[in-house]
Amino acid sequence: NIRLKGNANLSAPAPLSLCSIENYIDLWEDIHFCPVQRLALADFYESAKGGERTENDDWLDNYLDYCEWRGVTCDERKNVINLILPNFGLSGKLSEKISKLEALETLDLSSNNMKGSIPSEIGSLSKLTYLRLCYNEFTGQLPSQLGDLQHIELLQLHDNRFKGIVPSIKLEKTRFNESSFIADCGVPSVFDAPLICLDCTMCCNSKSECYPTEETNIQKSNFSSYKEFTWVFFLSDTGIVIMIFLVSFMADKYNHRSEPIQSSIQRSESMKRRAKKYAFDKMGERSVYSFFLGKNWCGWMIALAVLGVQLWVLFVFVIGAEQDLSDDKSDFVFTWKCFRDEEKCSNEADLDATGWIIFGILMTSHLLPDIINGAKMVVLGGKECYDFNQRARFFFGGLLLVTVTAFTLFTSVVYNRAIATSNTEIVTNAVVILFITDLDEQCFRLIKCIDEGMITLFGGRDDNQEMPKLGITTMTAFEAVPSTATQTGSITPQGLVTLKIDDIAQMKHQIEKKLEIFWEEVNKIQENYLPPNEASDEDVK
Repeated sequence: NIRLKGNANLSAPAPLSLCSIENYIDLWEDIHFCPVQRLALADFYESAKGGERTENDDWLDNYLDYCEWRGVTCDERKNVINLILPNFGLSGKLSEKISKLEALETLDLSSNNMKGSIPSEIGSLSKLTYLRLCYNEFTGQLPSQLGDLQHIELLQLHDNRFKGIVPSIKLEKTRFNESSFIADCGVPSVFDAPLICLDCTMCCNSKSECYPTEETNIQKSNFSSYKEFTWVFFLSDTGIVIMIFLVSFMADKYNHRSEPIQSSIQRSESMKRRAKKYAFDKMGERSVYSFFLGKNWCGWMIALAVLGVQLWVLFVFVIGAEQDLSDDKSDFVFTWKCFRDEEKCSNEADLDATGWIIFGILMTSHLLPDIINGAKMVVLGGKECYDFNQRARFFFGGLLLVTVTAFTLFTSVVYNRAIATSNTEIVTNAVVILFITDLDEQCFRLIKCIDEGMITLFGGRDDNQEMPKLGITTMTAFEAVPSTATQTGSITPQGLVTLKIDDIAQMKHQIEKKLEIFWEEVNKIQENYLPPNEASDEDVK
């Protein structure tokens, strides 16, 4: 040992090289002669392999004040309060003697190549408010002692190789907002599962893409997910439709409370003749949903199956829109970037108000007419002039039209909020989802290609069939018989024709068409040529 005590000519502090070896000099434990914080900085530098840096600097200088070393800031008492060394070329480990810097407030070691685990002693830095360890290669589990940092305002741990659970840390409210607490808790992850971080304000993935963990509007409304909210959406939609139905029913009952029975019957017959055509027009003459207006159970089953598939496909998009940053099944797009040289992250999405305005125009032009038409059909269902079965079909058809259309709009909104990053992308996504609304029409085309007769059988009107011109025509019994009937049937002595069931169905359809045209003609005569409220019963007859 070298004995220096009692030497009056000694100047403090001693050269760093003398103090760096334990017990090398007898004044080694003298904090005035060998400052503890200088030794801690030296140990930190050597452990981090600062000596392997190609750039020469003033670190570990024997005679230079350690407060003047690059990246080091001290207070008036020579206590180290800031250690800021981002992109400093460090490639070693973080020394546990960092805890000797008891007054440390800021520690920034970001954008280096440091390895190993975070020492538990870091939790003893009670005055630490700013800790950036991002963009390194730290590994292992984070020490629970991180939770002892009571005054921490910024903690960024992303772009490392940590595993497990991030300790619970309650950060002070600061100017850093979403960027105050960041970890690798997003997907995809470099491991099978990302970090679990319940208190993080932002999660990043292995692609260095990030997104805030703030609550969505759905979660602020006390729903855990869009999946849970969907059932409430359907119930609310059904409730609104029922309200429209009840209002229509009560209004119709009030408006015709004193109407004579004969006039009521006349009005009923007139409206019935137009109701079916109106319903076909609104449900879609080229849609399998028009089968709901018929009485064939097979047609109903086909329409229900298509409805189920359409809702299921839309529901897949709803699940994909869930903002679960740790769920690999979600299509949610991380649009934030946390740059190496900036402490605050920023949203890099190019989607703005222009994209949403275009989206609104597309949705309004394609979906609003269906919602209005569906509501009108529900209103028709509330009219007393129709029989129960017809009113039930109107109500169900209107409910179906409103529900599917509204759910399509809801799905498109939530999905675009989740994945759209530009104005063109939101339009593309909207078109894709709108294409799903054509599934019922495509199935109608398929059935028609297989057998056009099935369209008539199931109750759907084929818009391509040529309709007869308006006018009253006569038809003999044999004219009503399809041409094939004379070949497939037989004529009895009484002159009656025996037909197959398919031919009878075709005859029935033709007669119904003739009657529909006839009553439309009568209704036009009544509306156009008879003065209102002046036509006698005989004139109408």
